[in-house]
Amino acid sequence: MPSWPTFAAGIAAAARRSVSKLLADRDETQKHGQALQVAGKKKAPPDEVCKLFNAFLAAEGKMIKGLEENSALCGVPADVIKRVKAGHSKASQVGKQVCEVAGERTRPLMKVLERAPEQPCAALWARLSCPLEGEN
Repeated sequence: MPSWPTFAAGIAAAARRSVSKLLADRDETQKHGQALQVAGKKKAPPDEVCKLFNAFLAAEGKMIKGLEENSALCGVPADVIKRVKAGHSKASQVGKQVCEVAGERTRPLMKVLERAPEQPCAALWARLSCPLEGEN
């Protein structure tokens, strides 16, 4: 059995690794959040914002998982995790709405393509091309 100082040093090292990982996850989440803010300011199209939301939500989900797994070791209060989860839930709802709008923007094009002939490009090209000089 390890001595008390060795045991305590092992716990301290594990706590430092956990805190370091949590900080890295937080920084990654903030990076994606800032990208969303920039996209909002420049009025990016919904499909671009949808991708950014998905990346943000994935990073935030990873951070929440780390908070939950390391709450005891790192001293993360339960109310902090509860607030982060509530914010994540709201962000998920907004992300879902943004992605629905992005999907609606592509639906009209998909309907046109569904009604198109088997080889729409060939048919279009046949209508647009004109004979070369000497061909009639």
